[in-house]
Amino acid sequence: MRVVHVLGDRRDHFESIKDVWEIFRIVSEERKRREIDPTLRVLAECVVEAKAHPTARGKRTRGERLETMLEFLTVMTGLFDECCACRSRR
Repeated sequence: MRVVHVLGDRRDHFESIKDVWEIFRIVSEERKRREIDPTLRVLAECVVEAKAHPTARGKRTRGERLETMLEFLTVMTGLFDECCACRSRR
């Protein structure tokens, strides 16, 4: 949303972004910033803590599962960044 001034009118008028891809990019980047980035930070902390306190039970330890999840989210975040970069070059 942005403010648009109409000549002769003192009120503020609002106009939305017309490009659907731009709206998608803005919403996605904000959700990533608020939801995914904090999750990645906490997950990285959990991986460090799990490595410091390993467990002996089960085939896949807690640390391995956390590392796999962190790797997956990191790859998906990179893919998202690449998609946004490609769209902005057009």
